Amino acid sequence: MTWVALAIVIACAAWSATRMRVTTSITQFAIDPEDARLGPWLARLAVTEPARTMVVSIGGAPDAALVAARELAAALESHAEVESIRTGPDPDLGERLYDALYPRRFRLVDRDPEAVRARFSAAALASAAERLRGELGRPTGVGLKRVVPGDPWLLFLDRTRALRAAAGDALTIERGQFVTASGEHAIVLLTTVHGPFDGAHQSALDDAIEAERAVLEARHGVTIERSALHRFAVQSERTIRAELQLLSMLSMGGVALMLLVAFRRLGALVLTMVPLGAGVVVAIAVTLAVSGQIHALTLAFGTTLVGVCVDYPVHLLTHHLLERDDRDALSIVWPALVLGTATTVAGFAALAVFGLPGVREMGLFAATGVVTALGATRWLVAPWLAGRRGVDAALRSAAVLDRGIEWLARRRLAVATIAIVGLAIALAGWTRAHWVDDARALSTTLPTISEEDARVRARIGGGNEIGRVLIAEGKTFDDAAAVQDRVWSELDDDTRTRVRSSAPILWSTSTQDASLAAVQSVPDLAARTRAALVAAGFRPEPFVGLEDAIASDPGPLDHAAILDSGLGDLVRPFTLETEDGVALLSFAGDVDPAILETAATNAGAIWFDQRAFTEGLYRDHRRGSLRAVGLGLVIVLLVLGWRYRSARRVAVALVPALVAAAAALGLVAWTGVELQLLHLVAGLLVLSMGVDYGVFLVETEHVADGRPAAVLGVAIACATTVLAFGVLGTSSNPALAAIGTTTALGVALAAILAPVLLAVAGTTRRR
Repeated sequence: MTWVALAIVIACAAWSATRMRVTTSITQFAIDPEDARLGPWLARLAVTEPARTMVVSIGGAPDAALVAARELAAALESHAEVESIRTGPDPDLGERLYDALYPRRFRLVDRDPEAVRARFSAAALASAAERLRGELGRPTGVGLKRVVPGDPWLLFLDRTRALRAAAGDALTIERGQFVTASGEHAIVLLTTVHGPFDGAHQSALDDAIEAERAVLEARHGVTIERSALHRFAVQSERTIRAELQLLSMLSMGGVALMLLVAFRRLGALVLTMVPLGAGVVVAIAVTLAVSGQIHALTLAFGTTLVGVCVDYPVHLLTHHLLERDDRDALSIVWPALVLGTATTVAGFAALAVFGLPGVREMGLFAATGVVTALGATRWLVAPWLAGRRGVDAALRSAAVLDRGIEWLARRRLAVATIAIVGLAIALAGWTRAHWVDDARALSTTLPTISEEDARVRARIGGGNEIGRVLIAEGKTFDDAAAVQDRVWSELDDDTRTRVRSSAPILWSTSTQDASLAAVQSVPDLAARTRAALVAAGFRPEPFVGLEDAIASDPGPLDHAAILDSGLGDLVRPFTLETEDGVALLSFAGDVDPAILETAATNAGAIWFDQRAFTEGLYRDHRRGSLRAVGLGLVIVLLVLGWRYRSARRVAVALVPALVAAAAALGLVAWTGVELQLLHLVAGLLVLSMGVDYGVFLVETEHVADGRPAAVLGVAIACATTVLAFGVLGTSSNPALAAIGTTTALGVALAAILAPVLLAVAGTTRRR
């Protein structure tokens, strides 16, 4: 069986090495993509064109900035991860708009037929004639002479201006290059092939951009900055990976040194590390098999298995070294190891009740690693136990610890009083607890990148709005456009200018038909228009073809017609094909969410505010996590009750861990740290792992001279676990720091309280 177990571990290592895929997407800790209502939109929005587009700003001398922008675009356009790169507008855009919009100008007057008819009242026609005179008197009036004979109402001009307003005025054009309104920065828009959280692809592109950035800044004396989700994802992954390596080395080194001091034998040190390596390798393989990838936080969290997985060989070795008779150490500790594994796995398994995939993944990883560590202890460690027993240093340490329990037992009242007062102070920290319900609290803080991102976004006219979106769904593009039409009709003109959408050009066929019908229903429109123009001083001859213009119709400007006209760039960023059909997205800027939510509700659309939604759901998951802790407690209680059938023994095994978990959270709250979801996860870990210490003590009560070995094993196991989680608590990532600090503190309290309660409650063992 030993060779079979070894072969399984090697096979898992080889399989994982060929399929390793790490993700840093924080959405796994913000929402469950299986949420039937809005969950899928997080993943969908993360790969839309706006999310995949990064903005590069080049500041410096105007000429130098323009040259650097073009050189940057030329250097990156052939990169495999670059889908498109734009430095300026399409030079043929104006002609394409004319070909598509001018023949259909009567179809795009207004979405409200009554407003269309009002546009051609007697007063409106007189006003339109005066407006036409003013527009022709402008320097740009020459360009209107092409459209005026068939469009004296300037419908085509109004539609093109609506398109420009939707694009915003933050960018202007200088010699064919995008520049900011101030003219101080050239702008390059780069769209990637994959989503911003796909670290495997974005990392190479990030390196290429940074290399070009260094060259161009030195060559032209410019300053290149950029804004994109890509940078946060790449830097977060690199930060976590770097910390993972450092934390792993510190944990492994510290634990190894501690075990070497404890056992004074290199062979013992090697044996204690075997279950750890096996647990991590198999856990990675199982997680990859289930999820297809592994989150960087889960991988970093896996380093804590250093302190958990060595517990089992530590207990086996302490009994092996201290056993004076000729009994097999494995037969003595095996029931305790199995029971300890069961209680630990019960706690990790309770994480499965969370709706968050990231937390479920952590639970699966940890439970798999712990079970594997138990198996490795049985089949990869126990068969290799050999050598001298009764090591003097171990014997002395065990004897000192055992006498300490006897000393506590003779002073039960004083010990109980001190313990209760101390725990009361710790638990009082709950009165200062402040909970943060924001998934961003799990992310590594990157102030330099955040500040640069804010500067670049301010130059192009706003913040990142892809998380605030109106969603119009339909079976077809036309169905979705009909919903979008209703949304647009609910918004006022000021709100529309602050919403980026395809609505200015993409109307449903029915809405276009209604607009055209309203125009054609106006009596004597051509004759009345000519009369208004003559009254304003125009000659009637240029407008003799108005009757034919009004009667003509090339058909609707639907999605297919827009693509055929070469205007796909105007709608593609706002369209998304889903499993059920098509969604048209309208990204909201600085708009009151209540207005947008009301408009969406009235129009049968969806208003999705990612931040508000995830905060609410995150809050629900945090509250639900308390139920998970309760579930884990019930499972552990049932396991202990089935095993011991004694209230005193169950209490000695369970109460220290339960009180330690609550006290640890209270102490963290005392320090002023804001609590979050993963603090509760840490509390569950303390509960599931802390029970082991009570179990190891209770299980050896009936064994002659078993308590000294058990107490020594608990002390060593606690020290290694606290070291591993304590190192994790130094991480710059708030999620890892929350788990590390809380768990280290709780496990230490559990290891102290277990022998104290054993002494206070009395023991059935007689020496």
